[in-house]
Amino acid sequence: MERNIPQLKNKIKELLDQQKLGVLATQGGKYPYNTLVAYTFSEDLRYIFFATSKHTRKYDNIMKHHYVSILIDSRTNDFNDFEDAVALTVMGKNIGIFLIYSPYAEPNAFTKSFSSYREIV
Repeated sequence: MERNIPQLKNKIKELLDQQKLGVLATQGGKYPYNTLVAYTFSEDLRYIFFATSKHTRKYDNIMKHHYVSILIDSRTNDFNDFEDAVALTVMGKNIGIFLIYSPYAEPNAFTKSFSSYREIV
């Protein structure tokens, strides 16, 4: 089966642009832990970024076990999803923690910094 890499990258970018949330899987203790996260990504599709507080289970899990997985999909919770939905699973290793959120910031400051972070990378 021949793959058209540029076409595949375009489909991945389109999915990442359309969706706002992904399901992050981390390992902690005996069982995997899944949680919804808002994300952004680098233009070259090499990195996916999300924010979390240091006081969360996902943060603790990532600090103990650096490997994570994220599922991003186009489902709408409709029966047609069985034929129409697409999904992307990305597995990788946490390569860094960036502090981009302050609980003392204005409500929209997080959204603005998170959106513009893609341009900084």
